[in-house]
Amino acid sequence: MEWSVLVETRAPEPGNDDEIIEKLGDLQDYLSDHFAAVGGDGRGWDVRLGVDTDDGPIAAVLAIETGTELVWKYAEKAGLPLWPVIRTEAVEADTFHAQLDVSTFPDVLGTTEVTELLGVSRQRLHELRHASRSRFPEPAYDLAATPLWIRSTVESFLAGWERKPGRPKS
Repeated sequence: MEWSVLVETRAPEPGNDDEIIEKLGDLQDYLSDHFAAVGGDGRGWDVRLGVDTDDGPIAAVLAIETGTELVWKYAEKAGLPLWPVIRTEAVEADTFHAQLDVSTFPDVLGTTEVTELLGVSRQRLHELRHASRSRFPEPAYDLAATPLWIRSTVESFLAGWERKPGRPKS
């Protein structure tokens, strides 16, 4: 059975970033046969690698033990400090790869998408954004090209929005 194993460490006291990063590159090379991803700095480092085990009720435990032993063996060879392990994780490889396919970036809308969703012009969107009594949500991000809103906040506004047709009285 194939597993994706994570071993995460933390430094008792911050170390030298440049020195740790250089040694992490060596660790990455040593673990290349295990498709390892290595990262970190002087505050801690972590490794995610592929491990094969036999099937069975404790396969995940065996994967963590095997992965941790590999990481320690090559971390020592790379000259990395053997800091305390603060987290380990074993996920079946198929599940891990399926999780990578799911976006963690929020569903965002630019000005054009917001005007289409609300059924208003750009000018009306501007009015909604800047009216003192409006409850229109603030953008989550304000880029040079366009503000970006989280879709769910705009949809929540739309659900409670009491639209009044026509122009307001002067």
